[in-house]
Amino acid sequence: MMGPPGSGKGTQSARIAEHFCVPHLSTGALFRDALEKDPESAVAKAAEVITNGGLVDDSVVMDVVASVLERYECNVVLDGFPRTTHQADLFEQWLVSVGKHIDRVVFLHVPNDELIERLGARRTCRGCGYIASLRLEDADTGIPCPRCGEDLYRREDDRPTAISRRLAIYETLTAPLLAKYVETGQLSSIDGTQAPDAVFRTICETLTNPI
Repeated sequence: MMGPPGSGKGTQSARIAEHFCVPHLSTGALFRDALEKDPESAVAKAAEVITNGGLVDDSVVMDVVASVLERYECNVVLDGFPRTTHQADLFEQWLVSVGKHIDRVVFLHVPNDELIERLGARRTCRGCGYIASLRLEDADTGIPCPRCGEDLYRREDDRPTAISRRLAIYETLTAPLLAKYVETGQLSSIDGTQAPDAVFRTICETLTNPI
């Protein structure tokens, strides 16, 4: 699943994984979990870069992803990986080495002004990790998590400075991946400004139709 920060790829990845009964692998979640559970580990050190809106070294990300993918024999929804052409090249080499391949690349397109508004109002649950997309006027009013009732907080990478940095990094390093996957015929571009349910239906239709 590809798309800029705030495009909804995390939410849609989770829904698609549940719908098709396959694992959902979020690289961002993997690093944040490592930062919380083992702050002195190499993965956690890399997670600090993510927290500040940056990108982790490609080889480190590939090692983390490969260590998780090796556990599965089924299809997996990848959320947030690869993010650079170098990561994509490393991933292709690894896939070839284990006899696997990418079935489809789904890209969610959302204009920058809407991305900034979405990220500015996004809050994460301290209890269950649920990501809540609020209205800007409600973002700091103490609304509890709709799933478990715990507090919602603003992640460091959803603060204004980090948002600007994340979008700039995306444009520079991640956006060129689109051309790569267009060339291979694997990319399906979807309007991410639709209502979440409409985006989900469109993705499902895309995934069930042959390329």
